[in-house]
Amino acid sequence: MADNIIYAGVNLLQASLFAGALYRCFGNVKNKKLNILCVLSLIIFMGIGLCAVNFLSGSYTFIGTLLSIFVMEIYVCTVGKNNIIKKLLTPLLLFMINFCLTAAVLFIMGITLVNSSAYAKIISISLLSMADVPLFLLVTKLCNKEFANFSKFYNVVYTAVSVCVALTTLCMTAVIKVADFNLMITLLSLFISTLVVFVNISVSCMLTQTVKNRKTVTLSQCNDLCSDDKINTKKQIDKVAKIRHEINNNLLCIQELLSNQKVNEAKDLCENLLSDIKSTYTPLATKNSLLNAIVNVELQKAAASDVQIALDINDDLTAFGYNSDIVSVIGNLCDNAIEYLADLSKDFRKMRLSVSRSGDYCNITCKNVISTSVLINNPNLQTTKSDALLHGKGRTILNDISNKYDGQFKTFEKNGVFTSSIILKIPTISISA
Repeated sequence: MADNIIYAGVNLLQASLFAGALYRCFGNVKNKKLNILCVLSLIIFMGIGLCAVNFLSGSYTFIGTLLSIFVMEIYVCTVGKNNIIKKLLTPLLLFMINFCLTAAVLFIMGITLVNSSAYAKIISISLLSMADVPLFLLVTKLCNKEFANFSKFYNVVYTAVSVCVALTTLCMTAVIKVADFNLMITLLSLFISTLVVFVNISVSCMLTQTVKNRKTVTLSQCNDLCSDDKINTKKQIDKVAKIRHEINNNLLCIQELLSNQKVNEAKDLCENLLSDIKSTYTPLATKNSLLNAIVNVELQKAAASDVQIALDINDDLTAFGYNSDIVSVIGNLCDNAIEYLADLSKDFRKMRLSVSRSGDYCNITCKNVISTSVLINNPNLQTTKSDALLHGKGRTILNDISNKYDGQFKTFEKNGVFTSSIILKIPTISISA
């Protein structure tokens, strides 16, 4: 009777771990009631399937394994999100992790565990479940692309720590076995395992919250950017209208000065008029207010640095929704170009920003004239601007964004022109910041 209760508890515990991990990877946050129903159904059906498996016998029943995987695949394919390959591979990856950890626990405890007491089995099951947790959390973060929000150093450290937590739990299993299930040593080992897993879960939750806070901050920045753009665009339109109104009067004055052979005065008036015209730009006006905002900000910066910027916008990027990644991409590409061109003579201050679409991908390209090799002198494309949080930190953030959208970022130089180009796969559903 005790063994049957243990097996039932094991099945429900393991099913809960799998269901929780899959929900974190693929759950639809817009319908919580449906999520709860689907997760509970997953736990129940997996529990029934795993009841056919003699969990502590050292081998899995083939039919029970297939049934469990089949139930998980049904769940991710019916209520899940993301691409089909990820849906198919994630349950298999979780099951392989659990299988390897189970084999390790059985090896450490010995094959005679099947004939051991209920006490020994409960201890083994508890340690196995704790070993599952950090690795399952790692899989969910990879699936949700949370690592794209942090540096590579952090990603390596977090991965290493998660593996070490799982290994620590396995080490505690070995300690308990060597101590022949001594009560004090067993309790101490369980306490240590619980503590490290709890710390791992806490850190994981904190990092997830950090990602959410960053998205909230960037969304607020996008709102501010669009609000400022509306004000600046109106000012620019008024300025252009004023200059156009004054051009006729200035031309009449120039004509009068030339007729009186006052060439120097006419030249000065022409230079002043030309300077006023260069300080203006025609604001971008597409259906995407966020694209308008960031491009108009860059046009304003270019005008302030006396940089000639040509636009070739063939796609308004509305498929990406209200997304701060677009701000980071265009901001980084243009800022690097403007920052570089500002140090060149006026004749060389020329750049072009292009946005196009081909099939399921969009291409954002920035080209600018160069005097020497940029890739040799500044390989990381580091910006010196104060608003680095909004505009990114050069090549690193552009590479992260391209990976996030299954795309590619590349830079090259040819015939005195430096080109930065990023290709992004257009999401099937519009996403927000």
